[in-house]
Amino acid sequence: MQRRFALTLLTASLLAGTAQAQQSPPGTFNWSGLYGGLNAGFGPSIENKITTSGTAGINAGNVATGRVPGSINNNKEGFIGGGQVGFNWQTGQFVYGAEADFDYTDLNHTQNRFSPLNDRTAFGQHQYTLGTVRARVGYAVDRWLPYVTGGWAYGRYSNSANIYSNGPGTPLAFSGNQSGFGSGWTAGAGVEYAIPTETFSAFGNAVTLRAEYLYYDLGSRTIGVSPVGAGATGGYASRFENKGQVARVGLNFKFGGPAPEVQQVVQRTVAPPAARVEAPRSYLVFFDFDRSDLTPEASNIVRTAADNAKSGNVTRIEVTGHADRSGSDQYNLRLSQRRAQTVQAELVRDGIPADQISVQAKGESQPLVPTADGVREPQNRRVEIVYR
Repeated sequence: MQRRFALTLLTASLLAGTAQAQQSPPGTFNWSGLYGGLNAGFGPSIENKITTSGTAGINAGNVATGRVPGSINNNKEGFIGGGQVGFNWQTGQFVYGAEADFDYTDLNHTQNRFSPLNDRTAFGQHQYTLGTVRARVGYAVDRWLPYVTGGWAYGRYSNSANIYSNGPGTPLAFSGNQSGFGSGWTAGAGVEYAIPTETFSAFGNAVTLRAEYLYYDLGSRTIGVSPVGAGATGGYASRFENKGQVARVGLNFKFGGPAPEVQQVVQRTVAPPAARVEAPRSYLVFFDFDRSDLTPEASNIVRTAADNAKSGNVTRIEVTGHADRSGSDQYNLRLSQRRAQTVQAELVRDGIPADQISVQAKGESQPLVPTADGVREPQNRRVEIVYR
C-alpha cells in the first residue's frame, strides 16, 4: 500500500510539473552548468525475496516440511538523506546531464516466520548507505525540467538469518550474517523547477527544487547459516535479494558553467555609443535577459538623461519599454512595461517630476534588430528615453 501511494504521488507530481511547463513562456532559464545540493526522502517497502536450502539431509528435510521456510519475502523501508552534485548541458530545450549522489539510509526490516511446530526463523536486512552515478536526459520548458535518469548504484548493507529451536526457551540453533558492499543499477524519473532569481537566490546562485523517484537493484548474496546450539548439525544457505526504491525531494544550487550570453553582450553595449552622446535628446538603456532591474551602467545612463533634461528646454519625456523575441507576446509585453516603469522611477529619483514622464510598453513588436521568434537579442532588451 505504501509503495502504491508513493508511486502515485510521484507520478502526479511529474504530470503536474510537465503540464505547468507546457504553459510557461520558453527560454527564460538556462539549465547548463554545475550544481550541487541536498536531498531527503523515504524508501517505500519493496519485496526482497529470500530463498533457503538445507546443506545436509536433515536440514533439507526441515525446508521440505516447512519447519524452515524455503522462500519468504522481506519488505524493508525507511528514511534516507544526503547530497548530490552534477553538471548539465542544454541544447535547445533538451538538457543532458551527469549526476552523482550519496545518501545515508535507514532501510531495514526483520521478517519472522513460525512453522506449524512453532519453530521460529528470523530474516533481517539493513541498508546503511546508497549512492548512484547516473545520466539524466530532460526536456526544459521555461523553469520546469521533467527528466528520466539511470546508471550505476552502490551501497553498504547487511543480511542475517537466525533459526531457533522449538525446544524449551526456544534457543538459537543456526545463525548466519553478512555485511558488505553491493553494486548494481538504478533507473527513475523526476521533475525540477528553477525558482526565479529575483524571487529567491543563494549568494547570487539560482536555486532549483526537485522531486524524484528511483528504483535500484544491488544484486543477490548467499550467506551460510551455521549451527550454534547444542545438538544442531549441518546447516543452511540463504540467498537474499537487495533491491529497493526511493522517493525523495531535493534542493540544488546552480553555479559555475558557461557565462550567460546576455552578460557578455551587455557589457559591450550598455554604455551609450558616441553618436548617442552627440544627440542627447534620446537615450537607450539596455537590460539583462529576463530582467527589469538596472545595472550600474544603465543607472549612469538614466542619471545622464535626467541631468541633461534638467539643464535643457525639456517639457516632456517619453519612456518606452521593449523586449526581445524570446518568450510569448503577453509575457514580453509585461516585461517591457516593468522595464519602462523602472526607468521612470529612476528618473524621478534623479529629480525629474513624475508628471513630465509618460510610459509606454511595446513588448517585442518594435525590435531594434529584427530577429526570428525565440531569439535572444541583447539590443532589443531596452528602454528608449526621448525628450519632447
